[in-house]
Amino acid sequence: MKLAIIILFIVILIFPIQVSFGQNQTDPQIKEWRSIGSSLMQEGKFFEAIEYFDKILEVEPNDSIALGNKGAALTQLNKYEEALLIYDNALQIDPANINILNNKAATLFNLGKIDESLQTLDKILEIEPSNVNVLILKGKVLSETKRYSEAFSIFKKALELDPTNEDAKKQSYFAINHIRLIPITNSKYLGHVVLQVRNSQGTLVSVFVSDALGYLPHEITDEYLNSSPVKELVEINGQKYEKREFVETLHGKKSTFIGKAVLGYDKLGYDIYPFDVLPHGITMEKGDTLRADWTILKKIN
Repeated sequence: MKLAIIILFIVILIFPIQVSFGQNQTDPQIKEWRSIGSSLMQEGKFFEAIEYFDKILEVEPNDSIALGNKGAALTQLNKYEEALLIYDNALQIDPANINILNNKAATLFNLGKIDESLQTLDKILEIEPSNVNVLILKGKVLSETKRYSEAFSIFKKALELDPTNEDAKKQSYFAINHIRLIPITNSKYLGHVVLQVRNSQGTLVSVFVSDALGYLPHEITDEYLNSSPVKELVEINGQKYEKREFVETLHGKKSTFIGKAVLGYDKLGYDIYPFDVLPHGITMEKGDTLRADWTILKKIN
């Protein structure tokens, strides 16, 4: 556990549009058209690819792969409404096709139909609950729409399945640092911190004393606090709280500007921050030491 500088990762929402390369097909002409169309897709020649998928559909109107690939080409051409119609036709034939569902979710997102996009991703997860890539996509959609708390839970699930996934780590870090503080009156936590910076000779350089703040009612917060014993029970305005105290230190190895002093939590291989307490920032020089004395109150239901 340590105080650290918050680094924000930019969420770039990328839905990889999936191209299917074939199904059991005995007609050599259809196999050839499918191969040419798929190759044209990879080359970014979407209009030309559609011509070959249409050739297949003239012969086999219910060819779900050709329908799905045509929809993918239309999505790449930003013809989202047309693409949706094609995807829906394909899914009537093959409702469990992961690639088509993925592409439909992407198209819905691009149309601003966020809830429908999430519902489509959930359909994939019903089929493949351990699909880490789809979990990350769902988390990115939630982050992109500022639903950071929900996004973090999804990224955490992805990391439980794949603890070394760097994308999931970065995105969870991004999400936790964007969760908004809730009003004190509705908060599960209240807190107070005194920060002191001393130079290498031990002389006090600066001090910051916080007001009582509202904190996040987040599962990580619970895990963090429950790792330390309750010092005492206190009552404020008729509400009972568990009181815990922490002391943390940070040693400056070089000049450092701390934009936000935080109660760090090192669980997933990097720092994430349930508590945000210092909006103004302080500066530490090489050799300085920052000491944080925390008092955290957890509401007792």
